[in-house]
Parts: sequence; structure tokens; C-alpha cells
Amino acid sequence: MNPTKPALQVWPWAIAAALAFVVLAYVVMIRISLRHPSAPVPGDAYAQAEHHDELLARRRAAQALGWRVDVVACPSGPAAERCEVVLEVRDAHGEPVLDLHGMVEARRADDASLDRTAAVEERGAGRYAADLPLARGGLYALDVTLEGPAGTWLGSREALLGSGAP
Repeated sequence: MNPTKPALQVWPWAIAAALAFVVLAYVVMIRISLRHPSAPVPGDAYAQAEHHDELLARRRAAQALGWRVDVVACPSGPAAERCEVVLEVRDAHGEPVLDLHGMVEARRADDASLDRTAAVEERGAGRYAADLPLARGGLYALDVTLEGPAGTWLGSREALLGSGAP
């Protein structure tokens, strides 16, 4: 009797390797999602929906002012714990808008405890700034409200503040 060696079959090993690859890919994706939890829509959507018509009316009134507000976040570079948000405000004719005051609210979608608010201070000739103390860098929604003799302007921007690490 001549014992024969069983033939090596590759397909069971190929299936096992493919399953191992899928599990590894899932583990990598889960790690990435846990390290970077910022979501694109911050806040309580239901509460925002209740006041949506009022917000639209306020934004239309702000748009009627004709102001152009340029927002520059952290112009001096990223810092771990502070970020200066600079606002340059011009009227419809390109002239600086003076004597404004207001607030900048920085909101993170993933953790409301990281939200920050700062008062806007005039820095001269249509230039304003707000100094935000940050607990952690990352993607923030900036809600800007400016009030002055001509009316109230409000707008929103998204910005990467701080070190960029979530």
C-alpha cells in the first residue's frame, strides 16, 4: 500500500484570510471613528427646528444690511488652548462698519461640554476679535452675532480651531 499525501487545498485558507482582512478593516475603521467623533451637524436639531422661522427672519434682516463679514479663525497659528477669531466687517459700499459689539459661539457637534462663547471686541476700523478659550481643538461651528446702530447681523461658519486634533 502506497499511502498518498492529501492534496493541499488553498480555498479554505483563502476564505479564512479574506475574513481576517474584513475583521481587521472593521477594527481600523472603528478606531478612526472613535478618535475623530466630530459630526457635521452640531446641536439639538429639534430645538433648532422649533425656532427655524424666527432664525430665517433674523438672517434675512441681517442680509438686508448688506454687510460683508470675513471670519479668520486663529490667524496667528494654532494654539492648544486659545484661538483668536478675527472679524472684518464692511458695509455694502466697502466702508468699515464701526461701533459693533456681539458674541462668537463656537460649538462642537460631538460634545456640548466643549462649546465656548466669547465677546467680540473692536480692534479698529471695522476689525473685531473674540478670544476663545478652547478645551480641545477640532472642527467647530462658529455662530457670530454683531449688533450696532444699523441693526443686528448674524451668520454661521465652520472652522478648524486649535491644534486640529479632536
